[in-house]
Amino acid sequence: MANFDNQPIQPKLYKQSLSQDVRSNQSTYHLNYLNELWRKQQHLNKELTIGLRDINLTVSDSKKEQIEYLEELTDKLLKQEEFIVPLLEKIQKQDENYENILVRLEKVNEFNSSLEKSLDQEGLINQAIIDQLTYQDQYSQSITSKLDHFGEQNTTLMDQLNQQEKQYQLLNEKLELQEAFHKTIMERMDQQEALTQKVSRQLDHLKSIVYERAALLLEKVESNFKLTSSFIYGIFSKPNFVQRLTINNKEKKEKEEIK
Repeated sequence: MANFDNQPIQPKLYKQSLSQDVRSNQSTYHLNYLNELWRKQQHLNKELTIGLRDINLTVSDSKKEQIEYLEELTDKLLKQEEFIVPLLEKIQKQDENYENILVRLEKVNEFNSSLEKSLDQEGLINQAIIDQLTYQDQYSQSITSKLDHFGEQNTTLMDQLNQQEKQYQLLNEKLELQEAFHKTIMERMDQQEALTQKVSRQLDHLKSIVYERAALLLEKVESNFKLTSSFIYGIFSKPNFVQRLTINNKEKKEKEEIK
């Protein structure tokens, strides 16, 4: 914007001919002064108009750049949100899988405790069952260790969410890999439950066999005891003991043949 110049106005009062009267000189002076003032005012208005136009253009360009920047930033935020939302859903699904696995592990541990107590009470601990329980315990510890390892990986994944957009695809692939692994774990847990139920059924069958044999053994012991008692009693009481002993032996053989 131009500034006012301080050039002095050259009056024409003394440049007129001496033949003119005083009124004419005074009118010429006022006219020249007003014309000069009007000319400077027009020049100033013109410069002000140009300056305002430049300012408007500058503001308009800056506003346009700001709008374009905001639109670009909004698009980026929307794209990032479109990726983060399904990513958070997968992470939530993983947490649910973790909870399901922990619940099933707790059930397996409870069953193992109950099974161990039952074996201690009955005194029927079998080496094959001990080996199976040992393997199951080692397998459970391995799963727990892997779950802890996956927990650390998930923490690392959460920290990496703030990195550049090009790393998002890698995170997605890792989450899909973990999801497949969890599916495998669930399938193996189903197999483990089926195996545990099979072991329980075998134990029940083994109990029934032991009880049956114990009853048979008790019956034989009782029969032998009665026979021995009768024999001793016959020796010290009646002379026909030999005849009754023969009869008892026959009855014993008949019972065994019936069984």
